[in-house]
Amino acid sequence: MSWVVGETMERSKARNHHYISQVEQRLNAIDKSVSSENQRIFKFEVVDAESKIIKNLDLAGKKIEKNLAIKDLYALKMLEGGGQENLEAAFQVYENDIGELTKSLLEKIADPNSTDFKVEILRLYLLKFLNSFRNPYSIKKTLHTLASLKGVVPGSAQLAENFSSIDDGRRSQVARICREYGVSEDEYIEWLKAIYLLILQPLDNGLNLLETMVKSLVENERLVKDITVFSYDNEGGGVGILLCDRGMVEGNVDDGVLIQLFNLDANNFVSFMFIDVAAQQIVPVPPRYLEGIERLAKETKVSNPVNDMNMLAAYNRYCVWQAASHVYCSRVIVFGIEVIH
Repeated sequence: MSWVVGETMERSKARNHHYISQVEQRLNAIDKSVSSENQRIFKFEVVDAESKIIKNLDLAGKKIEKNLAIKDLYALKMLEGGGQENLEAAFQVYENDIGELTKSLLEKIADPNSTDFKVEILRLYLLKFLNSFRNPYSIKKTLHTLASLKGVVPGSAQLAENFSSIDDGRRSQVARICREYGVSEDEYIEWLKAIYLLILQPLDNGLNLLETMVKSLVENERLVKDITVFSYDNEGGGVGILLCDRGMVEGNVDDGVLIQLFNLDANNFVSFMFIDVAAQQIVPVPPRYLEGIERLAKETKVSNPVNDMNMLAAYNRYCVWQAASHVYCSRVIVFGIEVIH
């Protein structure tokens, strides 16, 4: 599913730019039955990441419509007469239908006769992967990861024209954002360019770079892939699954092992594990077994344990440890974490 770029970027009036989408936050709303403009989520300040202590900042919760958002964060160019060119429409392609996809995935997992989760899993992972690049707390990390894009210019004339306007565009937000996130103006502009190339420049296969990266990862036959949806029935109301201000978090890894975890909704989180069996050192594998293991790597396994409290505690601790400053939750009690009220 690629975003097809038009001949020109549309004028946008959207100025409240979410780096974790509203739909993802609404899946963690305190009360999902109220109107969307009144939905709230509990916001916690990380007091001590080492000791896993957080502080609830508002017993009523914070309104989602302005949460995890920065004014004009993705503005490429301010236009005369009002409005701007920004990346919001491109992001929405990945954000649209996330609520329905989440519901569909959970229904399929609950059905023992369902085996095909590919569409839901890939769409959800694409958004979470995109979030890791568009998060302003990760500007420097994104520039390091996408360093090969520095100096690259889009192939089509129209895309190149829009791209060049990023350097020349009038953007009043630059100094404010650079100050808030501890980056230079050059780093901020290069970050906007990298995201532009990541999602707007189609490649030869019809996919953009983001989709190509995910495709190469999930189809890599050298990697054993394990996807786990951890579910909780929340009896007693004490579960509390966190949403990190950085979005996706990573588990403790060894060379050759990548573990990525993300919040799915108030009762579920997901773990993606990619293992290069030949490179990892956790369990040494004799060469004679590698061929058989690589055959297994062609299959992607999805499992769904229920009420695994040890994994929930580990996930919540990763969120607190890796947060820039805040974590969020649908509940005031967060399993495995000390909460100050």
